[in-house]
Amino acid sequence: MSLELITGSMFSGKTLELIRRLRDADADGQRVSAGKPSLDLDSGWLVSLAGSRWPAEPLTGCHAIRRVACRVGVLGVDEVQFLSLTEIRCLEEIAADGIRVVAAGLDLDFRGAPFPGVERLVATAQSVTWLTATCTRCGAAAKHSQRLLDGRPAPAEAPTILLGGRELYEPRCAACHELPARRGRRRRC
Repeated sequence: MSLELITGSMFSGKTLELIRRLRDADADGQRVSAGKPSLDLDSGWLVSLAGSRWPAEPLTGCHAIRRVACRVGVLGVDEVQFLSLTEIRCLEEIAADGIRVVAAGLDLDFRGAPFPGVERLVATAQSVTWLTATCTRCGAAAKHSQRLLDGRPAPAEAPTILLGGRELYEPRCAACHELPARRGRRRRC
């Protein structure tokens, strides 16, 4: 089984690392393909903030994942935090069948809670690469993605998935990450 996971906060270089590994495999003569959940805004491409790009097919369920995987030796999958647990198990099965799977995605949501599929991959992957960004407040290593709404932390009741970039999120270290408050509840001291 060959399952690799690249994970960390937003703006930490996960997609850039995924593309680098795909390019290396392609340069070694391996058949390579990539995909990502179709709800992502650039579903036809893996696109890093550094400008690197790699063609990607939209993944809409296990059937689509298997269709892409059946013709390659290396499968790259970006934004795995958007996959269901069934689709995560599908990636594990593909890896068990001898296809090298390189997956990348956020480990924590804006509340600081783990994404279930990525949490599972952390436990089952043969290698896990943890990346950090730079905290926008203090410059320390950032492992959290702070969601902002009008410049303030989004409320805890906000939807878990909200697509966006620097207009909605910024990387924060643990000390600067502000846990979202529940509206209408007073803090106890």
